[in-house]
Amino acid sequence: MRRLGWAALLLVLTAGAIWLPSRFVENRISALLRQHLEPTGWVDVRARATLWGVVQGRVDALDVEARGVRLGELVAQRMRATLAGVELVRSPAGRWAVRTVRSGEASIEIGAQDLERLLAAKGVAQPQVTISASGVEASGTLRVGPVTGTLKLRGEFYTLSGRDLLFRVTALEVLETQVPPQVANAALSLMQLDISLGALPFPMNIDRIASEPGRVLVHARVEEASR
Repeated sequence: MRRLGWAALLLVLTAGAIWLPSRFVENRISALLRQHLEPTGWVDVRARATLWGVVQGRVDALDVEARGVRLGELVAQRMRATLAGVELVRSPAGRWAVRTVRSGEASIEIGAQDLERLLAAKGVAQPQVTISASGVEASGTLRVGPVTGTLKLRGEFYTLSGRDLLFRVTALEVLETQVPPQVANAALSLMQLDISLGALPFPMNIDRIASEPGRVLVHARVEEASR
């Protein structure tokens, strides 16, 4: 009977040594990501870590899914990321952060409603956005000085830096007047849209951006980097 009790205790301690380190990391990464979520957003983290690894600040692997992720002025519908070889660091204030990531990949999903909220914040009334394989189409009501009229545009997202999302206008109509794309893009640059992956806790580099019915997908690599 005594041997059975010791065996049960050993089993519990072994299970705890396996489960607790991963749980510890999941809680820390979740808390880190919540700083980048809307109040209604949520995050789910799955970690693979060992006790000795946590002592060293090293995590074997992370699987992350989050909703309501803030990318500057834009709130993305969903983000998924798979990371390997994660190194954590703790600040003197006791806050945890990701120092390095050996490799990984991420995808960020931007829906039509996300873009409608962004347009509304920029002063476009009753915005309506449609996303298809050919890009993004948007319409709404815009006030220009004392005049109020319709706004219609088509375009696509792209990146230059690998961190920031930019929007290229291919067609624009304001107050039933066609605006040349060059003028439209110059005007858009003056709006200083802030849509970026740079503030996220993982070092991401945008690999490609694809549009499909109902959503824009941003595919990114999480490469070896330090921050």
